[in-house]
Amino acid sequence: MTRWCSREVSFHSLFTNESLKNNYLKFLCTFHRQAKFLFLTDVRALKGSLKLEDARAIVRNYFTEGSRYFIDTPTEQRRRILNWSFRAEQDRSTVELLDILEDMHR
Repeated sequence: MTRWCSREVSFHSLFTNESLKNNYLKFLCTFHRQAKFLFLTDVRALKGSLKLEDARAIVRNYFTEGSRYFIDTPTEQRRRILNWSFRAEQDRSTVELLDILEDMHR
């Protein structure tokens, strides 16, 4: 695990479902390592007073619109990240992750 991915662990400890936590951490680490985009600011926002719909949009954006965050990466790396993101979006765990975020904001 990269140095800055490990800083996300406090956020992931909010999740009780171990497989969701692992899948999301895998996504964050893959995204950061490939795209060099710092996610920590948004993680702090999600834990704070962000409106639910904004929190859900942030998470969805990382899965479906991530390309705008790694313009500088080589084309082949970008393609791999987009493919991974698309598969993650189709996965039931993404829906469950958004449900957990909703519960956190109740």
